[in-house]
Amino acid sequence: MQIEQQIAKVFGGDKVFHHKVKGPLDLDQLIRTGLPWEAGKYIKDALQLKDSAFAALLGMSLRTFSRQKVGERMSTITGDRLYRLARIYSCAVNVLEDTDKAVRWLHREQIGLGGRIPLDMIQTEAGEREVENLLGRIEHGVLS
Repeated sequence: MQIEQQIAKVFGGDKVFHHKVKGPLDLDQLIRTGLPWEAGKYIKDALQLKDSAFAALLGMSLRTFSRQKVGERMSTITGDRLYRLARIYSCAVNVLEDTDKAVRWLHREQIGLGGRIPLDMIQTEAGEREVENLLGRIEHGVLS
């Protein structure tokens, strides 16, 4: 399964998008037109995040987050942040080969990130790249 299809599955897949996501161009278009807020619920649940932590990862206050409604669409910026979160989660699941291990790994301090927590780091593109690089090193058996 391609990473884009895994990400779409993390977002709720056909139940949310009502069509098959075939590649990165499909995801780009979905992000640009506004991901449905329902897609966020799936990744929030998969990562076992509280509303406050999820809102922070999306770069918004809890109050703003709580006003979002199913059926509404995210801004491009919020959708892009959600995509970043889903992509790192999907990569972690691939590398660690278990969803529970991936969730635990994303929530815990990692020596390879200087003792930082991966979920905290992916709020910026630079941090997200470091998390992705660490997952790549783990995948290839490099001591991290």
